[in-house]
Amino acid sequence: MKRQFVAGGVVATFLIAAAVLFLNAAPAHAQLGSMHGRVVDEAGNPVADADVSFDFVGEQNFHFTSKTDAKGNYNRGGLQLASGRWTVTVKKGNLSGTAANLEVPKGNALQVPDIVLRAGGAGGTGGTGKGKVDVAKAVNDAKASMAAGNVDEAIAKLTDTASKSDKCTVCYSRLGDAYLKKGDLDNAEKAYQQAVQIDDKSAYEGEAYSGLTELYNKEAADAKDPAVRQKKLDDAASANQKGMALLAASPAGALAGGDPTSIYNSAVILWNQGKIQEAEAQFQKVLQMNPSGSTLANSNFYYGLALASENKNAEAKAALQKAISAGLSGDNATMAKQILDTLK
Repeated sequence: MKRQFVAGGVVATFLIAAAVLFLNAAPAHAQLGSMHGRVVDEAGNPVADADVSFDFVGEQNFHFTSKTDAKGNYNRGGLQLASGRWTVTVKKGNLSGTAANLEVPKGNALQVPDIVLRAGGAGGTGGTGKGKVDVAKAVNDAKASMAAGNVDEAIAKLTDTASKSDKCTVCYSRLGDAYLKKGDLDNAEKAYQQAVQIDDKSAYEGEAYSGLTELYNKEAADAKDPAVRQKKLDDAASANQKGMALLAASPAGALAGGDPTSIYNSAVILWNQGKIQEAEAQFQKVLQMNPSGSTLANSNFYYGLALASENKNAEAKAALQKAISAGLSGDNATMAKQILDTLK
């Protein structure tokens, strides 16, 4: 689909057309300095009214307490983002469980894997039948490997942890992310599908659906056959709808009033379908939620393109400048600068 805008006497049809064809979803996270999760017994049932302690050791030490709700969920905002690690300890009667070495990165909401309460102080996270596995540590280690560019190492760690832990939705969801980053779409889809097949109604399952949305959007962008492209767009829309419902129902999603990743994915689908005005409204909604990282940059970029196509040059210029300031990279950054040169 081609859209044209005229700015300062320069027709920028080619630039807009190149951007309008297809874009891909990008992951993002909603909450700043927050942590949430669920406490279950060894049978996987939620544990209500359990005592939860949050302890931080780093540049300063902090201690907070809370309790689980009727569904075994807990949530704590306003957490320290400085250098250091958190430990979550849960107790109820003679049962206890722990998730240790947790980091709450700036610009992210940390969802802790299920903490399983066991008798005699034998706590730990993950799994309900294959032994005690520190899923939180394994996931954090895999994240560190990914950040260092060691994707294969992250895949190995997550695969090993998933094999030792029952129903580890977070393992498969993060495994899908790793394969997606590697460009192995087949294995990424298999991992995400394993996560959603667990069907635990968790935010991790919601994130797996978001991963599938991104994957199907990528496949739609690469499809040559219009029928295949439409099928992938339909698959993306279906996955996104399911993911949005699960993420909105999670503690962080409820606090944030929605999930910017899923809304961004919705905008991507609309844009790829040529529904530019509808996509514009969704990108605007994402930006109102103060996202971070690539979601902030890309949302501003495509929002700016939509505004430019409507000859709203001042607003388009502001959005594109924000996209560049937020770290827009690659061809999109080049295109944004070229378009800015026409917005006089």
